[in-house]
Amino acid sequence: MYTFLPGFEEIEVEPPTGTDPELVFFFDSGNLERSGSSVKQIASHATIVNIDHHPSNSRFGDINVIDPGAAAVGQMVMELLDHLDYPITRTIATNLYVALLTDTGGFRHENTTPKASPPRCTRCDRRLR
Repeated sequence: MYTFLPGFEEIEVEPPTGTDPELVFFFDSGNLERSGSSVKQIASHATIVNIDHHPSNSRFGDINVIDPGAAAVGQMVMELLDHLDYPITRTIATNLYVALLTDTGGFRHENTTPKASPPRCTRCDRRLR
């Protein structure tokens, strides 16, 4: 479904053989169990950063960034990048826009605020043209 996204081909279902991740980010995952079977081997020793906007999140991370007021995790990531003044590349813009579009139901869910709306994503829009 998302094979068109830049970087999709780099996604691994599980860590490559012989690797031992020390830091793992989980986005929009309400609990550790939703993340597949290989996550247990990672969770036993890696630092886990859990970023989500669902109030029901189980807070399974070593670091939990949970914002129930955010309409989408893409909004949270965009705000973080803005705060850090991190440059938005075309690849980042494409992925953020799709994250916002899908998690807000095409910008129609009732919790979609101007912070997650298309005009808010002007940094994305400039890169996508």
